[in-house]
Amino acid sequence: MKYKTVSEKNASYWHARFFQEEINRHDKEAYEYMLSDPRGRWFLMRLFDNTYLNSTTFTGNSQSFFNEGKRAVGVNVHRKIVELLGIEGINLRQQAEREYIKVQKDAERLISEQEGE
Repeated sequence: MKYKTVSEKNASYWHARFFQEEINRHDKEAYEYMLSDPRGRWFLMRLFDNTYLNSTTFTGNSQSFFNEGKRAVGVNVHRKIVELLGIEGINLRQQAEREYIKVQKDAERLISEQEGE
């Protein structure tokens, strides 16, 4: 292929780079939006639970492969929060974890109170 200018030679590189930068910009905005609201932070924690982020995926049979695929999704989301939002992302993720634990502890307390009646 013959190029007329230097910029034409690198056009596909610059198009791909622009495209990836746009994707990252939209991803960053979406993560910021999700983590700025308690419902988004709740969703994130439920996603982590449902993708076995902090659990073992080994079952002793082929289900392990399926579970490991789900876990890869959670790991990627976990990594993207830090990659896109940096320290603020870590702070927001930790806030989500604290809120999630509080809901769990409150539910446990309510159950024990009802059992005590």
